[in-house]
Amino acid sequence: MMKVLFILDDYLIKDRYGGGDIIARSIVSGLKKKGHTVKVACNGDENNIIDTEKEIFRILTPKYTWKKSLLYELSSNIVGDKRRLSELLSGFKPDIIYCLHLGGVAVPVISWLDKVGILKVYRIGYEWVRLHYYPKKSKCDNLKLQFAIFNSSDLLERHAQYLVPGSRWIMIPNGVDTSLFRHHKHCISRGELRLIFVGRIVPHKGLHILISAMRILKSNITEKKLCLTIIGTPAKKEYEALLRNRIKEEELQELIQWVGGVPHENIPKYLDRSDMLIFPSIKREGNRTVEGCPSVILESLAAGLPVVARITPGVDEIVEDKKTCIGVYHDDPQELAGRIRYLADNPSLYSKISESGTKIIDQKYGFDEMIRRTEDFLAGCAHK
Repeated sequence: MMKVLFILDDYLIKDRYGGGDIIARSIVSGLKKKGHTVKVACNGDENNIIDTEKEIFRILTPKYTWKKSLLYELSSNIVGDKRRLSELLSGFKPDIIYCLHLGGVAVPVISWLDKVGILKVYRIGYEWVRLHYYPKKSKCDNLKLQFAIFNSSDLLERHAQYLVPGSRWIMIPNGVDTSLFRHHKHCISRGELRLIFVGRIVPHKGLHILISAMRILKSNITEKKLCLTIIGTPAKKEYEALLRNRIKEEELQELIQWVGGVPHENIPKYLDRSDMLIFPSIKREGNRTVEGCPSVILESLAAGLPVVARITPGVDEIVEDKKTCIGVYHDDPQELAGRIRYLADNPSLYSKISESGTKIIDQKYGFDEMIRRTEDFLAGCAHK
């Protein structure tokens, strides 16, 4: 049996949907059920925390503190993080340190881990490496991947330059717990069109594009009652204000229900009440995407809910236009609105996509398979 220390930024944050947190929970739970000893070191966050396990150590400085700190405070925080991690490692000797989604962990703390003499495995599940390590550079000179797990071939290709000679890596896509996200029969209603957005409310998720598309749909779809449910917690007040102002300016208040944060286990009931999941994630600077293997798309496919998705690298490895989704190819509200309308007007295609999506999950994105492959890879690294 292995002893594994997970290090990540956010973990078990109540009412905040995020694919990285969901996958981290799944892997921790799966490894524990197989008899491995697992502990988690993560950020201490605001008051909105689920903390039911003694194996969770909230000892790292939360990301919102870094952004507000002065230079001397940053130095103090870094020293404190290193000291608390050192104390944890003095009492718990893991075989592996498993680093997931470190976007909110200080770079010096991550670098310090290289010096503790414990095998370190990185999981690259989205563009946190580029965004955190070197947002204004073309590459990160300090990053060296000896052992790595990628959840899409696109992320593997973009990070191949950091794999050191003799490195070991594997691609393991995200998995879905189909006991939670069960297939539900969906069909387009003649009287209404119920859209849903689920995800972190940050600019690159493209919710502003969807809200603008709602204005177009409002004018074009008069024969159905149109509504959009938004599930997610805003990461920045400025972006939330922009969205709410746009909703008001476009007079969409009656069409949009802003639910806010929802516990992950409650997401299925919202998907079951909807007709389409809209995934409008956009490209960022440098014509890059942040997505890897989006959990919300997989969960919707498992639930039989058709997806209208912005086709970007990573997403295109999961779904295919007119087979397992309806694809959108530009960050354009007009195109997004047109593709939503197209699916709404084609009930036979809608049913085909619903059934095909569920089959894809059964074939390629099983929860147990993700855990098994992760366990095998970690064990192989530990015994190398």
